Formats: sequence, structure tokens, C-alpha cells
Amino acid sequence: MSTPTQYSFELKEVATALIKAQNIHEGKWWVAFEFLLGTGLLGGQVGSPDAFPGGFFTIRRITLAQAAVEPPPPQHLVVDAAVVNPEPRRIRSKARS
Repeated sequence: MSTPTQYSFELKEVATALIKAQNIHEGKWWVAFEFLLGTGLLGGQVGSPDAFPGGFFTIRRITLAQAAVEPPPPQHLVVDAAVVNPEPRRIRSKARS
């Protein structure tokens, strides 16, 4: 059997993994992306008949953001940290007399 070379994740799965990695136990969160737009001559060297003006996007960073923003994000992308990463229960020791 071959070893997988690629894994795909839904945006809610990414948000859930980041919530757990950051040890967040409350609030509603979603994943946002910061893009950079680049422009220039694409497809050939400057002066070449194959060069055309164009643009491209790059993803600069992925952000885990609280969903308490206006306008609110689409609810199908929001993850409740209390559900996916509940706070561990603390064990209380009783004082012995």
C-alpha cells in the first residue's frame, strides 16, 4: 500500500486544529486568509511578444479569528471552541482532617 502524499482539510477542520493547538476553550472562531496581490508582465521577458500584463494572488498567512465581527462570517465556517475543545475538568482533592 502506498503512503499518502497529500491530505485535504475543510476550513472547519483547520479551525478546529488551530483552536486545539492554541488551547482555546471558549468563543466562536473561523479561519481567515491574508492575500497579497502582485502584478507585472507575465508569460515572457519584458519586450517579448509573449509577455502580457497580469496579476497573481499569494496567501501571506492564515489567521484564526473570533467570529464576533460585523458583518458576521458565514455560520457554516464558524467553530465553537467550547464544543470542539472543552475545558478539561479539574480534579478537586478533598482536604483530609
